[in-house]
Amino acid sequence: MLQPKAGADMTDEAATASAPQRDNIPTLMALGVVAYVGETLLHEAVGHGGMCLASGYRVTAIAPLWMHCSTTTALVNLMGPGANLIGAVVYGLILRLAPPRSDTLRLFVWLGFAFNGLVAAGYMGVGGLTGFGDWPVVLAGVAPLWLARVGLVVVGVGLYIVVLRLAGGLLSRAAVRGALTDRRLRRLVLSPTLGAAIAALGAEVYGQGGRPLGLALAAGCTLVVGFSLTSLPTVKAETVTGFRIGFSLMWVVLAVVVGAAFVLGVGPGYELAGLGG
Repeated sequence: MLQPKAGADMTDEAATASAPQRDNIPTLMALGVVAYVGETLLHEAVGHGGMCLASGYRVTAIAPLWMHCSTTTALVNLMGPGANLIGAVVYGLILRLAPPRSDTLRLFVWLGFAFNGLVAAGYMGVGGLTGFGDWPVVLAGVAPLWLARVGLVVVGVGLYIVVLRLAGGLLSRAAVRGALTDRRLRRLVLSPTLGAAIAALGAEVYGQGGRPLGLALAAGCTLVVGFSLTSLPTVKAETVTGFRIGFSLMWVVLAVVVGAAFVLGVGPGYELAGLGG
């Protein structure tokens, strides 16, 4: 009778779980492109643009980092980051209550949560610190303004930490459904944010001439988010999961189409000829 070699009694399931998982980089980058463009359009088109139209004003143009409404109001400005926060909640609820069966789709939903939540929180902190963007308009008339801006920074930083913690829990319990090594965690978050950064920086360089402020904001909405996610402590371990991102032609093609339309169409500032009342 043949004797099994040492370790040969390992089950097929255990052997599969112990084997290193090879995630497809182009597919991961594609997920990042689509998630980032979705987050940006949710902010500018749905948030700002939707409230502009709902208020009876006209949307005249939209670009990756701004939207022109015929009238500027606190509510129109508030609904940009507000739409991102609502989007993060929706993505989070999907992962908790009805997670997709596909590994790739679950990771995309998780990226949607992370991009929307972290960008909204970071934008809040940056707005309070520098006086740039939507929040100073929202706070106009508040006295003393310096105290309101300090409070905005504190809330923004606190919210950023909360979103990071929630992202860690959602990743390990709902998206990946297991633990990750540090190396694999970096691959799963930095590859998508690299794809997102290419789209974001490409739109700024092609459409807006590569202004330093625009490039800094584009990098902040993508690369800074990615490096923040590499710090997630709740998903780091030396065990692995059966979760795997294989090559998906559908996602790659979708990312090319969405990314090209975003860079070439929205990047320069898409004129809407006074859409609305």
